[in-house]
Amino acid sequence: MLIVDDEELIRNGIFQTGHWQQHEIEVIGLASDGIHALEFIREIKPDIVLTDIVMPNMDGIQLIKTLKEQYPEIKVIILSGFDEFQYAKSAIEYKVHHYLLKPAKIEVILDEVLKLKNQIQREQEKVSRDELVRKKLKESFPLLREQFLNRLVQGKTEVPENIASNFKYLEIDLSLSRLCVMVLQIDNLPSVQSHCHEASYAD
Repeated sequence: MLIVDDEELIRNGIFQTGHWQQHEIEVIGLASDGIHALEFIREIKPDIVLTDIVMPNMDGIQLIKTLKEQYPEIKVIILSGFDEFQYAKSAIEYKVHHYLLKPAKIEVILDEVLKLKNQIQREQEKVSRDELVRKKLKESFPLLREQFLNRLVQGKTEVPENIASNFKYLEIDLSLSRLCVMVLQIDNLPSVQSHCHEASYAD
């Protein structure tokens, strides 16, 4: 987490009284304005930014706008002494997690940060599950390709419109550099056709 506030007393107070390590939260730095905050973020990207709004050089709204453009995965909590509609509107527009008003008790700040921590953990677990599913699916592609091509050869294809999409989904390369023409002559064709016909009924 990164704490951003132009008042040193507030920055240090949040850092020192939050007992963040007890909650397995690492504070990567304390920044006095948006420009200073971005320096931290570009070097060590945090999961959470707790920021004031009214600050010199770059205010909190501009910082949040920059984060949403460049680091949309970073979660933001606003801690401001200004209860103004325009600020609240901007917070909604940039999908800020919560808008806290100063003076806010450290317990309230901690509660919101912990909510975000839990949300981030759930999102990371979902990403891990999705990656595992994609990996398993990729591993099954050779068999799926073989089955699909066998159906094509045997004339057991699904809706014709789906053939092209299946080629794309199964990552079957149809570029000319990988294609060749093959002419086959089947001996005893009637017997083979009869066998294939019986096999189709068995399926």
